[in-house]
Amino acid sequence: MKILFLTVDRSDRIAPYYDPMQAALAKLCEVSFIRRKLERKAGIWTKEAVKGERTVEPIVPVAYANTFDLIYSDAIWAYLTEPWEQIHPPKALFMVDQHGWLVEDYMRRAFDEFNFELFLVAYRDATAVFHPYLYDRAVQWVPLCVPPLYRWMEDVEKGPYALLTGSVNHYYPIRKAYATALGKMDSDKGLILPRPADGKEHIANAWPIGEDYVTQINRASLGLSCLSKFKYPILKTFEIPACGTALLSDYSEELGALGFDPDKNMIEVPEGMLDLKALIEHTLKRDDLEDIAAEGHYLVHTRHRVEVRAQELHDHLVVHINQTEDVCAS
Repeated sequence: MKILFLTVDRSDRIAPYYDPMQAALAKLCEVSFIRRKLERKAGIWTKEAVKGERTVEPIVPVAYANTFDLIYSDAIWAYLTEPWEQIHPPKALFMVDQHGWLVEDYMRRAFDEFNFELFLVAYRDATAVFHPYLYDRAVQWVPLCVPPLYRWMEDVEKGPYALLTGSVNHYYPIRKAYATALGKMDSDKGLILPRPADGKEHIANAWPIGEDYVTQINRASLGLSCLSKFKYPILKTFEIPACGTALLSDYSEELGALGFDPDKNMIEVPEGMLDLKALIEHTLKRDDLEDIAAEGHYLVHTRHRVEVRAQELHDHLVVHINQTEDVCAS
């Protein structure tokens, strides 16, 4: 299988997800990359491109593209001006966040104008809410995952405290409740590492990334996460247990389908509970906290490593190519 992979340069991205997934897929089949370089932060660049406020030159050579078995993109928003009507191989794309007018715009173009046939989504249940029309073609669930960087560091001693990282805003109401609770607790029982404002990432220790981030997760006995207001199983859902730290999060059927089981491999925040101080304090004292952390670690490293997910993606793409060929042959 020969894939032409259309993507963007994410070398300045904090969360290491896209590049490891691309590398893992490239080990399973023949992949050639076209990687657009963005002149501005991705969100701003995309908004300008979608609204027609930025000139985006096409960069995919048509004759070259037509030599591949499949065209695949994890950044379709960066390829809105390609001559898609001249590009004939089967087309598939991957989508993470699904909410908002911006995503609706470029996904509609991919569906209506560019004739993409296969839509791979990181969040299962949100697809039916935000993009139900995709089911008129083909949709496959490809959840997020973690690269080998996220691991249990056995030489790092865990402290009896809870760790909260990431943006604290209206998209994450439970994170706001976590931050309020930790602010009322003894300072040695909770650590908050908020994501810094844009342009402040250089401040020392403001936003640990890579190995430093993994080490911070390993040091905590309890990692605080949530599914966001959209009920997305975000990366932290996998990052925390991957590091052998117990996960505290709200719960959903989608999380259950991923193998998460309250009081077995995670701890659940009861629905509607926003006064979380007592819950965090009680959870830190649980006798089975280490066992829950170990079960979560096992789950992530057996079902949600990047190598596992890349194989699942590969298999979906092979099936799609074969089905497309069958339709053309008939």
